[in-house]
Amino acid sequence: MASYTSTQSGNWSNNATWGGSGHPVSGDDATIATGHNITVDVNSVVGDDSTNVVLTSNGNSTITIASGVTLTVRGELAVATGSLTLSKNCILEWGSTAGNTSFRQTAADYTIQCAGGGNAPSSGNRATIRKRSGAVAVLMSPYYRCAYDL
Repeated sequence: MASYTSTQSGNWSNNATWGGSGHPVSGDDATIATGHNITVDVNSVVGDDSTNVVLTSNGNSTITIASGVTLTVRGELAVATGSLTLSKNCILEWGSTAGNTSFRQTAADYTIQCAGGGNAPSSGNRATIRKRSGAVAVLMSPYYRCAYDL
């Protein structure tokens, strides 16, 4: 298991985004540094099915999951100020088979934007957030609403 921290903005799969020594894969943990904008451009898995935080997004950073891409976080996802953009037909999946984990907001100003387009979800034009196992726990300030299917 390796730990990666972004050193610049860029694509998840670009080794330069993570300092040139590879990019996060299954079993690794990743931290998006303050002010960096990361696009998950290929289907990706991070974490090791622990209940630990395996993906952290620090202040004023952005994670964009590209259209048609799945990001699987095998563990807990913690976000601070910044944003998460879910593009058309992408999937964000998080959680652990080892126990309950959460999508945890650690600051008061975080935006989740579904950029699929259109006013109503349809099978061809939506983004999906789903929990891998255990209880659903989306912990955010009371100013946010989250809609999901179980």
